[in-house]
Amino acid sequence: MRKQRAFASLTEQEINQVAEWVNGGKYDDVIERVAKPRPEGFGIKVSRSPLQRLWAKTARVERINARIASGQRLTVNEFDAINAGEKADLAEEIHQAILEDTYAQATSGENTPTQLLALQRLADFPERAELRAERADLAREKFEHKLEMDAFRKHIANERLELEKRRVALAEQKASNSPGTRKEDQLGPLAKNWDDVGRRIRKQFNISDEEAARRTQLNKLRDAQKASATSQSAPPTQPQPPDLSSGSVLTTSDITQPISLPEPTSAADQPFQPESNQQPTTNNNSLIH
Repeated sequence: MRKQRAFASLTEQEINQVAEWVNGGKYDDVIERVAKPRPEGFGIKVSRSPLQRLWAKTARVERINARIASGQRLTVNEFDAINAGEKADLAEEIHQAILEDTYAQATSGENTPTQLLALQRLADFPERAELRAERADLAREKFEHKLEMDAFRKHIANERLELEKRRVALAEQKASNSPGTRKEDQLGPLAKNWDDVGRRIRKQFNISDEEAARRTQLNKLRDAQKASATSQSAPPTQPQPPDLSSGSVLTTSDITQPISLPEPTSAADQPFQPESNQQPTTNNNSLIH
């Protein structure tokens, strides 16, 4: 329940005690008494205005209680709660007494606009209390919705963070697998020369180094055997005719050396044969004789 700011540190019983001092004495005496330390006073400093407002509320509460025949009585703190719209669960007799006193004050003709506004607020306090409760419910719903939205935003932020981590991991994996940065794979270090290429191929086909050496030796032996067989089956070398294009002198040995010509294989390669009816060639010697 709301209290006057000057009496915020006092309890409800202590405020009622101050109200009794105000009703039975002067303002200056009450100010001096309230300022005294406990237990003689309450150790607070107040001015005349809070005491005057407290006296007016106390008098109003007494008038309302005078209209209640029996049952529960209204207190100063409850009156403050009603003015603030914080209390709606009042007994029907108290509610009726408040309305009757408010009507009497409004029709007396001795009220300022501020007092009339206070009377209006006091008269419609149930509606204001209900409106205040609705506002409290709405504020609570907004707060709960805010908590839900905060949890949802936090979830989305965590999901985005997880996606970003996965993206960075994939980028790092892709960078590590690029040819420029990758140094080895499942076959071992990458090849830098032909020996490394052979080593990687042997590992790809599960060929040991001993098996590779054995196969190399077999290949060398097979190549040597092929070369020997080729040299034995080659035909003898035919002598070549002398080359006179370079201006070399023809010697006797070159003349006496036999020249073998290839056998003709076609009609075009056959030597020319004169026909049988061709006239015999005239011999110069017979002409001379």
